[in-house]
Amino acid sequence: MILVFTLLLLGVFLSTALSFSYFVIGDINKARAIDDSVIAYYSADAGMEESLYLLKNQSATDKLAAIMLSRPGDNSLDQSKGKWNIGESTNYEQAVLRQRLYNGQSVKFFILNRPSNKTESITLEWQKGLDNAGEKTPANLQVNMTQLIPQVQSSTLVYYQDTSQLEVADSETGIKCYDLKDLDFNKQPITTPPDYLLEFKVFGGSDTDYVERLSVKAYNGVCTMAEPQRDFNPQGITNLTLKSKGTYGRATQNIIAQILPRDPVSGILSFVLFSESDVIKE
Repeated sequence: MILVFTLLLLGVFLSTALSFSYFVIGDINKARAIDDSVIAYYSADAGMEESLYLLKNQSATDKLAAIMLSRPGDNSLDQSKGKWNIGESTNYEQAVLRQRLYNGQSVKFFILNRPSNKTESITLEWQKGLDNAGEKTPANLQVNMTQLIPQVQSSTLVYYQDTSQLEVADSETGIKCYDLKDLDFNKQPITTPPDYLLEFKVFGGSDTDYVERLSVKAYNGVCTMAEPQRDFNPQGITNLTLKSKGTYGRATQNIIAQILPRDPVSGILSFVLFSESDVIKE
């Protein structure tokens, strides 16, 4: 009886110990994962900081390809042994495509380095989203094209917006074309073609109204030219997205920065990454 009782008691103790160790090991693994994710995050942070620093020193956001070539593959940190990689960053998109833009939201693109960038027009293709009943929402699209070279008007430097209109059609009625007019306030041609900021903003009747698809392409040649003469320019629109991926152990963290066409300024302030451009952590 004593032997049987002892075996039963040992069985209870063993099962209790195993259950307790299971939870302890699980907590240890969770704590380790949290520690690894913190190191992975700051590894991505380090990659972002170095890349922003290089961009600032190069004084141009069109040198991302050179940065990616100079920092190929994983880059290791000396102390933490974490790694970062910016190989998934992108500089130009042949067809800028955005989806699910809701009422009040906007998206911006840039046409830079003119006249070497020979873009003279853009095409816009978009489609309204559907409501719960399957009907198209009343979403409209505001198209704004602003020159990035300031002009003097009434002794004040201002940025001239040569195109601003509400586009009410969608892709089912054809692709819309817009010229970069390159005119001053007096409607006279500008000697040196200016760079442009393109902004597309959705307007609807409610917060749930949205644009399902927005596709913007750049072309060499004005809208009145025939399609073969108006060549597609795959590098006409700048959309610099810098993505730094940090890894440590089994943890992966990503930091994404949408870089505007100006010298970025970055640094660490209270352990928060900041720059002149929006920085969003996935």
